[in-house]
Amino acid sequence: MKSAQTDPTAAPAGQVCPRCSQHVRPDWNFCPTCSLPSRPEEEVLSSQIRVLRRAAGARAPTPPSPLLRWIVGGTAAALVLGTLGIGVVLFVPRATPLLPVDPLDPAGAEPVVPAADPPGLAYAFERVPGGPFMWGPPSGTQKYTAIVDVPGFEILRYETSNAQWMEYLRDRRDALRKSGMFRDAVPSYWKWRKIPGARAPDDEEPVIPENEGGSFPLRGVSFDQAVEFCRWLDSTGRIRGARLPREEEWEKAARGTDGRVYPWGDEFTIKDRVSGSQVEIEGAWVGRFTPREVQRTEFDESPYKCLHMGGNVSEWTDLWGGSSPDAPGPWDRYRVVRGASFQQDPKEDGADSARTFAAFTDREKGIGALDVGFRIARDLPAAPAAPAAPGGR
Repeated sequence: MKSAQTDPTAAPAGQVCPRCSQHVRPDWNFCPTCSLPSRPEEEVLSSQIRVLRRAAGARAPTPPSPLLRWIVGGTAAALVLGTLGIGVVLFVPRATPLLPVDPLDPAGAEPVVPAADPPGLAYAFERVPGGPFMWGPPSGTQKYTAIVDVPGFEILRYETSNAQWMEYLRDRRDALRKSGMFRDAVPSYWKWRKIPGARAPDDEEPVIPENEGGSFPLRGVSFDQAVEFCRWLDSTGRIRGARLPREEEWEKAARGTDGRVYPWGDEFTIKDRVSGSQVEIEGAWVGRFTPREVQRTEFDESPYKCLHMGGNVSEWTDLWGGSSPDAPGPWDRYRVVRGASFQQDPKEDGADSARTFAAFTDREKGIGALDVGFRIARDLPAAPAAPAAPGGR
């Protein structure tokens, strides 16, 4: 920018604006009231409005009368205040829409694809190698009941999220509505809102509750619904071979191979330094009003880097390896749930349920609970066959 001493078009000291008679300081390059430029070859940004400089030597317009200036100023002030008032009324936090209409341009082009997945949509697997581990509660002087050999598998690092269930419902919406199961597939803690212009019974759409959001764990779905979700992941190619973890797989992923009591160690509370003092903090997210985001925890991380296997939401598991629905036991009606939930209180209940070997077998597979979710597992890909040895006749 040119200085006032070297620029011949700069406003001299004591000059007044020819449009509004506002005094213009020597170091200003435009009138602060009406943005009339004093150096015509430049541009001015005034109140986020671009004002183009007039060509050098252009004659300024005749300044308006004081009455006209008062009228224009009053009208502008009324518009500004009215706009602010409308903004205050309309600025109401909205719940996350579950089934938004795909945005199209006026020409009917393809839907706009977001630049990145929303929080909670990532499927991050951790590999659990095959081999033996210490399974079950303490027995006698041992920290475990038996040594169990489990083939290698992969399991999600995070619990299934609201955002992932949202994607499932969006993709399966028409099929679920046709079968009359759409509303049953929406968790009971989600909300419903009217769709303007739509007709019943399709005049409402579900939304994720605003106090949780897409990155919080899904809960309240049944075992059967979790199985259908896995089948959808597999059939659509999102996750080939997706399934629920078997009970012994879940325990190994949470416990590792050293027989630990909790995913993070042998004590439920962890000594940590806070504000210069050493305090005991619960390792799992229990005894809380709401769950926590699936990707957030301080201590609840297993040896295989799986989060929230001690708390947050309890999790559905599938049959014990080698068992079947025809084998003796309650497999035709019940499934095993593992891990503590955010609702378990007092601390003693949370500590008991957060143990890696604790199990709840009295959960009916067709009924959901607001503290039970799940995570996905899958088999390791088969190793390629070894090449045949050279030889022969």
